[in-house]
Amino acid sequence: MKALGLTTLSVKRKALGAAFGIAAMLLAGQAVAEGKIRIAQQFGISYLILDVVRDQKLVEKHCRREPA
Repeated sequence: MKALGLTTLSVKRKALGAAFGIAAMLLAGQAVAEGKIRIAQQFGISYLILDVVRDQKLVEKHCRREPA
């Protein structure tokens, strides 16, 4: 391993870090939606789509169609 520039300590640290990462992913809980969406009101042409979504109540319409 020394030919590759790896020492046993660095290999052990990487293995330990990978084990902790895998354990964290396995033990993490499922994401739960709170049921409330906040959209910031801004001004400008790039936020026009948010005004259309709010005006036509598209978020509410799609939430009723696809229950979680």
